[in-house]
Amino acid sequence: MEHIREEIKLWTLEATPENYKSILEWADDFNFLEEAKESIRNTADKQDAFYDVLCDCRDKWREQVLDISERRIITVLTATGGPAYGYDFEVNEEGEVVRARYWKQDWFEPKNYLYELDDEEADRMASYLGLTEFYY
Repeated sequence: MEHIREEIKLWTLEATPENYKSILEWADDFNFLEEAKESIRNTADKQDAFYDVLCDCRDKWREQVLDISERRIITVLTATGGPAYGYDFEVNEEGEVVRARYWKQDWFEPKNYLYELDDEEADRMASYLGLTEFYY
């Protein structure tokens, strides 16, 4: 809830001298603090410069919220019956495995994830199972 309150502050903030520090903190949160400082240094009207930085912060927030990425999960079943076992491979848009988990599922129960594979194990299993060629 606190995070939402902070984001509301971004939208209600005005480019006035008492808010300059907050605007720079938002620029830092969105990873363009140095660029913002340079822009402010090179602009004669400081209030206009801070207003531009504030607008950039809002644009970056909007991009972050509206960014749509596809998430695909490939399930590989290794044993059927009661219980069943398998792997879930989460694959990004480039076809790279970003997460792999080993699971167990008994009759009428949800999947129970037993452990997460580290990056090396996940890559090795995905290659062995032919998942890397599937997306290229």
